[in-house]
Amino acid sequence: MPRTVSDIFLSSTSRDLQPCRAKVSEMVARLRQTTIRMETFGAKPNKPLDACREEVQKCDALIVIVGHRYGWVPAEEDGGDGLRSITWWEVGWALDAHKPVYAFLLEPNAAWNGEREQDQLLTATSDDAAVQVGRAVRQLVDFREYLGSHTTYELFTSADDLAGKVATSLHDWLLEQAVRAARAAYSESESPKLPAVSSEARLANATTSGGDLYWREQVHLLSAQRLSGEAAGVRVALIGGKADERHPALVGASLKQFDVRATSRRSDSDQADDFTTGLAALLVGAETPNLSRGVAFGADLLVLQVFDETSFAETTDVLAALHVAFTEGAQVVCLPLSGESKSVAEAELYSDLAALGVVVVCPAGNDGASSPAFPAAYPDCVCAGASDARGYLAAFSNRGAGITTTAPGVGVSIAVGRDRYSTQTGTAVSCAIVAGTAALMLRQNAALRPSSVREILRSVGDDLRESPSLPTPSPLKLLNAYDAVAKSRDPIGPDPGDGPRPEASKEQIIRTRMTRGALQELLAKFAKANPKYRRALINDPKGTIEKQLNTTLGSVTVKALVDTADTVHVVIPYRAASVELSNADLERVAGGKQDITANCLVLGGAAVNDTVMQLNL
Repeated sequence: MPRTVSDIFLSSTSRDLQPCRAKVSEMVARLRQTTIRMETFGAKPNKPLDACREEVQKCDALIVIVGHRYGWVPAEEDGGDGLRSITWWEVGWALDAHKPVYAFLLEPNAAWNGEREQDQLLTATSDDAAVQVGRAVRQLVDFREYLGSHTTYELFTSADDLAGKVATSLHDWLLEQAVRAARAAYSESESPKLPAVSSEARLANATTSGGDLYWREQVHLLSAQRLSGEAAGVRVALIGGKADERHPALVGASLKQFDVRATSRRSDSDQADDFTTGLAALLVGAETPNLSRGVAFGADLLVLQVFDETSFAETTDVLAALHVAFTEGAQVVCLPLSGESKSVAEAELYSDLAALGVVVVCPAGNDGASSPAFPAAYPDCVCAGASDARGYLAAFSNRGAGITTTAPGVGVSIAVGRDRYSTQTGTAVSCAIVAGTAALMLRQNAALRPSSVREILRSVGDDLRESPSLPTPSPLKLLNAYDAVAKSRDPIGPDPGDGPRPEASKEQIIRTRMTRGALQELLAKFAKANPKYRRALINDPKGTIEKQLNTTLGSVTVKALVDTADTVHVVIPYRAASVELSNADLERVAGGKQDITANCLVLGGAAVNDTVMQLNL
């Protein structure tokens, strides 16, 4: 992965601002950049003014901090003019060289125990010395006005406040440097344009009571969202165009946008596009009267703009956007683009991203081809095909063994414009649904590697139905988001000897509500596939279920009784832990009787109903 380290010159007076200089230097180091400051100059053969000029000329950017002191004023014999301080000279050199200057001025009314220029009046031994102090105070005011007219400065109140503002101020500039470094690493000669993968949207009145809810139930998304909760703490990157943040589905979302394109390809008239707005809402959007909430609602979304006005993207911009996504901490990348060409540089980048823990999800393509398009065809990417409402592979979707899974991609409701809704068809829609599911999986287990995410997605779900007119040439599956999230968890968790399990929060307990049938299916599935899990379930059923579902059953007793070699009964009664199972409970075990719709997990420490599950192994 290409990476650049910038040299940032730190300019300020020294003694009075030492705590501020230390905090800024620490923050710049945490941003993995280098600070140039007088403390690290060492011995130099030239005069101080010349030495400072050399260092400013070598830096990439300059930070200037201004407090209540003006600082050293180089005399004419030292190369100065007897008026401007060394700090003023350093800022001037940086501006003349067109280097970015970030100015931070101490809030005049902020509490301050450090030195002030006027404090020197107390030690002035002559009228001339007092006049010099007055002149320095006046020149400090002039310097602040100079910064106000030549830079956009920010006020700070303390060293900690300053460090935080330095980080936020440098953020976009550092992203620009990262983009520039990434673009330079990939030759323009390997840069065919990649189109957005979509078909024309059909304007419609999408409603939550129709198709929007149907496809969500088709992939068991609502159950997956109940199991995982919101995707808070997961960062997703969407590489495409520009989303309209004013749309009701995106108002309040944690969304940041950044233009990755080369400066020559940018335009001040760039407008938000429906394609990106729709996918952004499908990923993280809030629920509206016309649309259900996004697949990964609550996740942080970073929208990286690479499209031109024709919805095409240069490959170098796409690769640079992937680099920025990693730099910004994205765990999942939704990349709704495709093309026919491939390159060694691209393959290496996707391999590097996978090794670094980034899950990249791409659409299979809309050409009806027998194999996925690139970059979905790269082995380190998750490849999403499209299915229709009947459970068939969509006629337009590319197919083949390279597809990881399929998701609904025909007539899916999306947000468009500033406040409208539409239906969208294409594998790009499927890509967003799969990417959102990957975010839910990482919400459950942040340690999942991209290879594990791919394996889980490939293994869960029902086989697609084989259309008589379009036979599926390889066994593809329709995404089951619930199973993907459930399988992302460690089914057993730590051994009992690893120490006590932390108590779940009240919020976690309330959210963990499953029907008897859902829990029975989940326990049986793991018990069949994993002998170690089966032994754990028999020996410690309560602890095993608690670890598996990341909840607590409070004082409720859970029993696992082996009926035959192939049958285990699990009982969660309505009794307190100190009460033995009654004869009625045991009869339920023997007969396997219980209402299949009963809630079988606890709320606030008490079971809603006695629950008996027969696991046929």
